Order: sequence, then C-alpha cells, then structure tokens
Amino acid sequence: MAEEPQNERKSTVAAMRAHYPVPEERREAVRIATKEKNQIMAAIKEAGTSLTVPEIAAKTGIPAPTVMRHLASLRKYGKVKDEFTKGDYYTYALVEVKK
Repeated sequence: MAEEPQNERKSTVAAMRAHYPVPEERREAVRIATKEKNQIMAAIKEAGTSLTVPEIAAKTGIPAPTVMRHLASLRKYGKVKDEFTKGDYYTYALVEVKK
C-alpha cells in the first residue's frame, strides 16, 4: 500500500471533520475531564507522596467516584500507578518519566 502524501491526508481529515462534526457538548465534556485529570495529577505532585481516592477528592473537590474513574484512565495510559494500601484504600502516585 502506497503512502499518501501529507497534504492529501490533511485534506481527508479536514473533510471528515467537516462532514462529521463533534458536538459542542462532547467537546465540553472532554475539556472538563482533561481539567479534572490535570487537577488530580497536580494534587498528587503537590503532596509529594502517594494519595488515596478520598484524599485526592478532598484536595481537588472532585467527587470520589469521578476521581476513581479518572485514576483508572490515568493508570491505563501510564500516568499514575497504585503503590500500596493505606487502610482500606490503595494509594496512587505519579509515574516518573524516564528520559
């Protein structure tokens, strides 16, 4: 299969975006989720140690079920890891980026 020239690929993407626009409600939901994930990672970084879901929820003001959902996503993509348990809860820490 031959490689498409870069300019043709961009025009295809532009045509698809024009034909199938993303609803503004979906765009806003993604913006909010991204903001909340960034708040979670900032709270862990600021603490300097791993935190439990209730601790993260208290620091960020994000409801615990939402924190848990975002942590699952952040774990999947290698941004955070679970370290150990504190009482009945796992603690979550940022994954160090290796250069």
